[in-house]
Amino acid sequence: SGMLACHEVNGPNAVGSDALTGDSQSRSRNEADQTIRRVREMGFLDPGGVLRQQVVTLHAHQHWPFFRTGGEFYPRVADYADCLSQSLPGNSIGCFAAEDPLEEAMISVVVGDVHSRLP
Repeated sequence: SGMLACHEVNGPNAVGSDALTGDSQSRSRNEADQTIRRVREMGFLDPGGVLRQQVVTLHAHQHWPFFRTGGEFYPRVADYADCLSQSLPGNSIGCFAAEDPLEEAMISVVVGDVHSRLP
């Protein structure tokens, strides 16, 4: 229909839990599974696992002078994209910065910070 649908996908709120090990796989897998479940519920995925329309995921973080959890956040987003790729073979996946133009990927994984609009 051209209408946007928004669904928040969030891993278990265990910020910092994977910073010491560098292993974000369980959080990434959980986020990817939630995404796939929601895409399926919305009718965007055919029975063969092929997307019927493009999907964009947004992974935003706070805009702080020092982003303290960046060492866990960015690898987790990369792991998330890998999990989607493994779970949805045959669908093109692209990773983009928030200010990048989106390309023709069926799944666009967009990452960036949220700037404060306060005066």
